[in-house]
Amino acid sequence: MKSERTIIAVVAAAALVYLLIPSKGTDRLVFLQVGQGDAVLVQDGGLTMLIDAGPASETFDAGRRLVLPELRRLAVQKIDVLLITHPDRDHIGGLPAIADRIPIGTIIYSSQFDDHPELARTLREANLSKSQIQKINERGEFMLGKMQVNVVSPPYGQDDNSKSLFVSIKNGSSSAMLSGDAPSELESWYLSRYRPQRHDVVMAGHHGSKNSTSSEWLKALKPNYVVVSCGRGNSFGHPDPSVISRAKEVDATLLRTDRDGSIEFRPTPQGYQLRR
Repeated sequence: MKSERTIIAVVAAAALVYLLIPSKGTDRLVFLQVGQGDAVLVQDGGLTMLIDAGPASETFDAGRRLVLPELRRLAVQKIDVLLITHPDRDHIGGLPAIADRIPIGTIIYSSQFDDHPELARTLREANLSKSQIQKINERGEFMLGKMQVNVVSPPYGQDDNSKSLFVSIKNGSSSAMLSGDAPSELESWYLSRYRPQRHDVVMAGHHGSKNSTSSEWLKALKPNYVVVSCGRGNSFGHPDPSVISRAKEVDATLLRTDRDGSIEFRPTPQGYQLRR
């Protein structure tokens, strides 16, 4: 993909992608209110990345009903990178509706999902071609404007959740960590292998499930904010009371899309700051 505004150079062996753009735009991190699912918008220097695309069912398509209106409100005209943490329906169901209205550049997902039927079907419905796809084998890095994005794909997993990508975003002094629906044992694996530094914002794993966002994880990342993406009155009881308690233990402010709506942060020299 090459245009006047965007240049993408790919080094396949390292899954290294550079995105360069000469224009300006709002830098922000937004956890979109999409019900019981995930969709996170990241923008830097006029470039846009969407991490997951919201849920869809036979009766309700959050991509059309919730994600698209939010993207319009935020003046998003294109998505340069669409990063899929894992292909559960509550994370990719809204993709076809989004792709129908907004141009999408590069798609990034784990090579562990090469033969995943739900992902293949969703990409077909979204009319996204193989030429748009970049796959993460073990890890990858790319630049979104001046922001560095590091992606890690766990080398094992018996189900989709256990293959979720870990996504670390760093914009100067601001940083955020997302982990899809990864369970606590994968958080421990990540900590033992990569020893991450603190992150201002941590997205609670698996919508605030009791089996994710462990005390070990939060104590290592030392977030100022823990964000839970979940639906109002969801039948899973998310966020679990144990996750709320763990956030309090590390003095993090817990925010949740079911009560707070879409949650926006702006990068500052002091880290990501909540925009109210």
